[in-house]
Amino acid sequence: FADYFFMVAWYPAIAVLCLMAAGSRPGAVRNFFVILAGIQVLPWLFDISENLLLSCWMDNNPCGENFRVFAFMVRAKFALAGGAFVMAVPAVIIKAVITRKSKI
Repeated sequence: FADYFFMVAWYPAIAVLCLMAAGSRPGAVRNFFVILAGIQVLPWLFDISENLLLSCWMDNNPCGENFRVFAFMVRAKFALAGGAFVMAVPAVIIKAVITRKSKI
């Protein structure tokens, strides 16, 4: 159950990071990061679904045996959240460095 608490912090944090990366960037780049922030609801939903399926399977309840859907959700969750994180962090760092240099 600890994963549910982790989810409440992790996916919104990635979304905020993407919004920070969007900041005062030009149109297309800004829109890309804003959309990336909004998309973070999908990996969050995939993570919730994954946990529900795992709980169901551990309790030996008939909750469906479609492992392909489960595997897709896990991969998509990591691709969407991880990809957003990997793209937003350098963008935020570069923005901070440029802002700091312009103040000097």
